[in-house]
Amino acid sequence: MRKWLLFLILMFVGYVLHAQDESILWQDSFDDEEEFPLTDVGWFFYCDGTIPGNEVKQLDGQLYIKSGNFENRAAVGIAQTNGVYFIELEKCEQPTSESIEDIIADDYSSPNQELTFQVKLKTITSSIFLVGTRAILDPSQVSADPQQSPAYVILSNPLESKIGIARYDEPGAAFDPTTWTYFAPLVDFTFEMDVYYSYKLYLSEGDMKLKVWKGALEEEPTEWLLEGVDPDPRVSGHSTIFALFGQQTGDEIYIDNVTMRQPGGSTVQKKHPVFENMDLALQQNFPNPFNPSTEITYLVEKAGLVTLDVYNQRGRRIRQLVSTQQQAGRYNVEWNGTDDFGLVQPSGIYYVRLCCDERSEMIKMTFLK
Repeated sequence: MRKWLLFLILMFVGYVLHAQDESILWQDSFDDEEEFPLTDVGWFFYCDGTIPGNEVKQLDGQLYIKSGNFENRAAVGIAQTNGVYFIELEKCEQPTSESIEDIIADDYSSPNQELTFQVKLKTITSSIFLVGTRAILDPSQVSADPQQSPAYVILSNPLESKIGIARYDEPGAAFDPTTWTYFAPLVDFTFEMDVYYSYKLYLSEGDMKLKVWKGALEEEPTEWLLEGVDPDPRVSGHSTIFALFGQQTGDEIYIDNVTMRQPGGSTVQKKHPVFENMDLALQQNFPNPFNPSTEITYLVEKAGLVTLDVYNQRGRRIRQLVSTQQQAGRYNVEWNGTDDFGLVQPSGIYYVRLCCDERSEMIKMTFLK
């Protein structure tokens, strides 16, 4: 009897843990092998083309952000994502038309969300640290700068030892916290450099709560640090930004263990095929690693428009191998390491993405010369 009881308890615990996992909308722990974290979550960032000196990169299993010079009027460092598994984004450029379609199709936004992450302040001379969930009101704003669309934000001001929760609405308001709508009085909080702090933001139908504590995510306190209500709740969550705003360039932070969930452990229907895909099967290429060519095999269970594209590590599509209507069946395609112009690509990691209607799959390949 005791064995059966123990078995039932373990089954229940496993079910609960599974339900909690199902609540995850997206997450990134920045432990990919590649320099840019494109294989876990696609990040969009600004650098010398828009904000000279702004650095965003995966470094030592963390996301590193360094502020640069924005139009000679502010020091800004920004990293942004909406949690899509893979987006075709050019480094230092705005999203392409194809990537905007991907962002809309694979949108992980939700008016109700729970965001947890860790931050380590490396160098802070003049900056505030801002985390925002952008309130995109229509698809035409997808490629807009974070400062140009409304957002719910967490304000951390290490120099004044303050933390707050708020919303900004007007273009450019991200630079000016005095114009924000605050849902609770600012609270005192002392930050230390080179120490990880954990954050938990709860947002549901205008209810906003925040916890911040020194230490690991597993050491979460029971009490909320801040609680407030937005009397005029907005659509939220189309993308999440981590940013530094200040007057002097060169401020640095590290971000780690970012997870976006539906609050309360509720289950969600994940739209991305990495999690749910019944009509495609993209097999690992062979040989892998390869030189000079490799064969890619895939299955299509339902007829439809099929595309098979190759991307480099920076998320740029370099070769379209297939783009046609195909019937259900098994297909083999060879790639010889060249782009659409016939130029042989350098050695490195490449990605093959198979799409049919709104479903897709991806594999990683290694090209050796």
